[in-house]
Amino acid sequence: MKYTKADLARIQIDRAVELYLKHGDLVCASTLAGAAEEMLGNIAKAQGGESLLGMMHRELEDEFEKFNDLSTAVNWFRNELKHSRDNPSLQAEVQFTEADCALLLYRAIVMFPKVANQTTPAMRQCWKYLRENHQRLFG
Repeated sequence: MKYTKADLARIQIDRAVELYLKHGDLVCASTLAGAAEEMLGNIAKAQGGESLLGMMHRELEDEFEKFNDLSTAVNWFRNELKHSRDNPSLQAEVQFTEADCALLLYRAIVMFPKVANQTTPAMRQCWKYLRENHQRLFG
């Protein structure tokens, strides 16, 4: 089967939303949303645009002088789920909250229309849920 990158990101985000909202599966939802957001950020940069982290860095330069410092701080959870570099042991415990998952979903849902020029009903449903339950994301 062949998929466009837009299809892959849409499928990942929509499934992440389903797992998050309907099943409370924070682990799989976070992994899928994080993968989609990273892919979309890379595509945005390749098209001459900016990733969400790039946008965030402009706003937070006083707190994070170097982009890498911001990236390390906000991507730790996503990267630990994918790579396990910090704690490469099956007995290592990873602590996270629903807010960590919500942030990854937020990031993916923000980037998708910036790159693909569309959203889906699942993305809009999740956006509404995040606005109602995680106002801090919209600060």
